[in-house]
Amino acid sequence: MLEIKSAEDISKYYEKMEQLGLDTYTTLAVESFDKGTVNGYGLYHSDGKSVFLDYIEDKGDILLFDGIARTVLFKAMLSGIDTAVLSENQLDKYKLLGFVQNNYKTIDSIEDFMSKCKSCKK
Repeated sequence: MLEIKSAEDISKYYEKMEQLGLDTYTTLAVESFDKGTVNGYGLYHSDGKSVFLDYIEDKGDILLFDGIARTVLFKAMLSGIDTAVLSENQLDKYKLLGFVQNNYKTIDSIEDFMSKCKSCKK
């Protein structure tokens, strides 16, 4: 069973954070587990008003990418954050999944976005 939760030890992602120019003190991570093994992760940060989805490692699984991205958005929404900025370096995947249209890399309302997802309504 797939499970996505906050990473307990983000130090293993410091190298990737540094490659992306992310602050290791303010960047957060979620990890995806399948049968107890990490099979993907997402790096993100917030400025208190927006959540920034900085990078998602999905090992070529677009559905895993979708799950990790939606987990970060849901966590942000639970924290009272309703806007998101998607990473330009993975914009093609966000487009493929219907997160963005016309190269617009911002979700103006996470709540509205999530309510349009048929699976998220269950």
